[in-house]
Parts: sequence; structure tokens; C-alpha cells
Amino acid sequence: MGQELTQRVGKEVADEWRKFSLIKDK
Repeated sequence: MGQELTQRVGKEVADEWRKFSLIKDK
């Protein structure tokens, strides 16, 4: 039950981190 929530949050964090990394690299 809590695992689905963890996976969803982890995916959102990963997406945000990817955007942040792209901005940081420029």
C-alpha cells in the first residue's frame, strides 16, 4: 500500500532532479 506512494513520489522527485540537473549544466 505505501509502496505505490513511495514509487510515485520517487518518480516525481526524479523528474524534478532531471530538470534541475539540465538547468545546472548550462
